[in-house]
Parts: sequence; structure tokens; C-alpha cells
Amino acid sequence: MKKIVIISSLFFLLMVSCKKKELNFTLKGTVTDHTFGGGLNGAVLNLEEISSNGKNLGVVAEATISSDGNYELTFKRNSSLKYILTVTKPNYFNIFEEIPFGDFSTEEDLVKNYSSKAKAWVKLTFNNNAPILESDFLHYTKQEGKQDCEECCPKTEQEVTGITGKTIYCLNDGNTTYSYSYLSNSTPTPAFKTIVTPAFDTVEIITNY
Repeated sequence: MKKIVIISSLFFLLMVSCKKKELNFTLKGTVTDHTFGGGLNGAVLNLEEISSNGKNLGVVAEATISSDGNYELTFKRNSSLKYILTVTKPNYFNIFEEIPFGDFSTEEDLVKNYSSKAKAWVKLTFNNNAPILESDFLHYTKQEGKQDCEECCPKTEQEVTGITGKTIYCLNDGNTTYSYSYLSNSTPTPAFKTIVTPAFDTVEIITNY
């Protein structure tokens, strides 16, 4: 009888141990500063869970990134649809990724490495210094600069018209080049403007036509 009790206890402990292992996922990796190097110190990483019916269950794990850039999240395994990872830090571009449930395994850690760039801004000022008609125009097209972000200026040709000036702010990667070509009714052949946008700062390009 004593032997049966011992065997039953060992079996129970084994089952509990296996169950705990099955109920946990681990996500780890690094978040680095692409502009200055090293870890993205002070950035906040959140992992949200989306249930199988599409409901957002909120943040299941979070971490604050240190100077070495390393992070490790261990959280309960549920039968979910996916997870949403975000990394945020003021004056840096946000990181966003949807991670399918199937990418995780209880047998090994999931490794995800990320990098973010510092923000910079360029102020584009267009001055019509010799206004004649409301039909005065300037066409400009971005040649170098960040694409596909909420505050990024488009790469397609843009138009400035009228007898007054215009000012536009564009977001760019810090410590990189921003440039555009332009022509106007007073500048019939293409000309170019270029500038380096320092991280966390705003620089101005003035174009007179």
C-alpha cells in the first residue's frame, strides 16, 4: 500500500511539472538603438494577447530595456490567436509586430531582435519672392528621406501654388540626409536641396522661387 502511495505521489508531481511547462511561453532578445548603438535604454516593451475570437486581452508581459538591450518575457500559455509586441521611447520610432500564436513553443524560447532609430524633423519653407499670379507654382519631389511613417512626407511629386509662401514639416531618421528636387515657373530646370537632419532636432530648408 505504501509503495502504491509513493508511486501515485511521484506521478502527480510529474504531471504538475509537465503542466507548468506547457503553460508558459518565453520571448527574449534585444532592442537596440540603430542611431547611436547599444541598447535602447529606457524603452518600454509591451506584449498584448489577442484571444481566438479576436478580443484584446491586454498586456500579458512587459519590460523596460536597459543599456545592454536585453529583454526576456515569460508568460502563461493560452490558446490565443496572436500577440502584439510594441516598443516605445520618446523621440524614437515605435516598433510594432504581430506574432502568431504558432510561432511560440513550450519547448524552446522564441528569440526576437529589434532596432529603432532616433527621430529628426525637417522644416520645408517655400517662399514666392516675386509673386505675379495665383497660378505661380513650384513642384518638388523627395529624393532622400524616411518613407512610410505617419509623419513622413510623401515621395510623390508635390505642388506649391499661389503668391504666398508655404511651410511643411517632415519626419526623418536622425543623422541622415533629406533631399528633394524642384522646379517652378521661375526655375524651369530641376534644382536640388539637401541637408543632414540631426537626431532630436529640427532643421530648415528654404527654397525661394
